[in-house]
Amino acid sequence: MGLETATIPVIEGNPPPANVPSVLLLGGTTEAFRLAQMFVNEPGIDIITSFAGRTSSPRKPAGRLRVGGFGGVEGLADFIVNERISAVIDATHPFASTITDHAYQAAKMVSVPHLHLARSSWNKKHGDIWIEVPDLASAVEQIPKRARVMLAVGRQEAAAFAVRQDCWFLTRMLEQPDGPLPPGDLILGRPGHTPDEECALMSDNRINCVVAKNSGGPGYAKIEAANWMGISVVLVSQPQTPPCDRVSVVGDAVVWMRRLFSL
Repeated sequence: MGLETATIPVIEGNPPPANVPSVLLLGGTTEAFRLAQMFVNEPGIDIITSFAGRTSSPRKPAGRLRVGGFGGVEGLADFIVNERISAVIDATHPFASTITDHAYQAAKMVSVPHLHLARSSWNKKHGDIWIEVPDLASAVEQIPKRARVMLAVGRQEAAAFAVRQDCWFLTRMLEQPDGPLPPGDLILGRPGHTPDEECALMSDNRINCVVAKNSGGPGYAKIEAANWMGISVVLVSQPQTPPCDRVSVVGDAVVWMRRLFSL
């Protein structure tokens, strides 16, 4: 039997003229999608959006597209050099800390401008009663005994809560997980759009604790609903990010790009 060779991800779309700079946009978020869309008709810039490939049917952005990993920091640095990338913008999820670290290190290694576009965390509003913890392990410990929990931490992280066999979990995520789940029920789908929707779901399932990531952006409806109902909320803080240029809104990323390329 012969050795299997790794499949090298290809870039979909036609390459630009040699004098047009290419930007590697590490995507998978609404912010990355919007940024690519804003530059689709810009003749002086070429956008290559890269997805990790963990989502089965991602929304296809404007511009060129690549799906798959890079093979660590050195693999990403090689890609930047081989594809003549002029700048790297990391617009991945705020909790995608591995690729964020790799993007920073690879861009620094090959001396290419690098920007981190990441949503700001939610800040407490008047009347909010949630507590914030530094990591998943702390969140697991903060859950009250025999609680009925709405769990919204993503399919890769849900397995960490399987140790809480004393609790019942309503676990919500976009796609079927690969690993084990905590005891309870699974819902595949996006969060409710309004606090009223989330209140109904929590009431129907007799939820008395909510655990989620402090991802910022949309998705705060479940937090508002829990506050209205007097339900305890545990939020996991966003991980620390490298000491790089950082913006939190798409408009500022656009300004950064226009200044960089004198557009």
